[in-house]
Amino acid sequence: MTTPASGPDVSVVLPTRNRRTYLARSLASALAQEEVRLEAIVVDDGSTDDTWDWLIRLVDRRVRPIRIEGIGNVAEARNRGIAAATGEWVAFLDDDDVWAPDKLRRQLDAADDGDVLVYAGVIETDEALRPVVEIVTPTPAEVGQRLAATNLVGTPSAVLVRTEALRAADGFDPGLAILADWDLWLRVRKQGGFAAAMPHLVGYRVHGRNLHLGSVRRMLDELRVLRSRHPDVAAASSAKAIGSLEFLRWLASRYRRAGRRLDACRVYLRIGLCYRRPRDVARGIAVLLGRDFIPLGAYSTTGKAGVSGPSPSWLASAPADSADPAGGA
Repeated sequence: MTTPASGPDVSVVLPTRNRRTYLARSLASALAQEEVRLEAIVVDDGSTDDTWDWLIRLVDRRVRPIRIEGIGNVAEARNRGIAAATGEWVAFLDDDDVWAPDKLRRQLDAADDGDVLVYAGVIETDEALRPVVEIVTPTPAEVGQRLAATNLVGTPSAVLVRTEALRAADGFDPGLAILADWDLWLRVRKQGGFAAAMPHLVGYRVHGRNLHLGSVRRMLDELRVLRSRHPDVAAASSAKAIGSLEFLRWLASRYRRAGRRLDACRVYLRIGLCYRRPRDVARGIAVLLGRDFIPLGAYSTTGKAGVSGPSPSWLASAPADSADPAGGA
């Protein structure tokens, strides 16, 4: 399929590095989008496996591979994709996540003239894309009220942004390894409104290789950058704690999910001491001792609900990892 002469509605930016088997499924879900003209800009950040050879053999002309030489910086990889985008909108997709086939259409339909960003509902899955929890999708009003406290918009894979607004905001900050997406959403909101697309349209795969939380020290350093850059972020949190109560509790839960008990304990102790919450001190000690009595997901940016019933049809029918999405030669 060739791109129509009028150009794409959406430029899908998909950064990848050495994860060709995951990439195949993610790219297939992008190319399967219904009732949307799109291009898929796959930015290969110096892969040393067969990713690049596989990409250049794909016959679907909507796929535009870009090779950069091992920068190892996903923010910069996404920025290269933004620079190459020709669509009115840019959608980001991580190479281990998948979309429902109507995800982009629903987001485009949800956007009013003054909106610059549309986020979608997310289902967290295990490595085999079996649903684990549904993230409770916040309303645009909730995002407006609480984005300075924590990243309510969430993963880039759930976000559609007007290309003009992204470029006006100067894209992702490559100096931020962990909080670059939250920082960008804070800058983009100055360009216009946010909207939400329902229901859950993104499968966010949780596995040991995608929980790039960094050390507590690095996270706090990046929070300091956001506090200095965004006065409302500083106003939403204690200067001593650096992060808001909501964000720190989310962070502790993510460290626990990654099995990093010591880091989780450090965050709980920070909450307890800085926000005067003795129960969080007790939680930190319990986590460190392996007496983990708080259910994973109890503290998230938006709340979580267990998945009941069968897997959504689009998630259950996603092509297998390593499947060729577009007729590779």
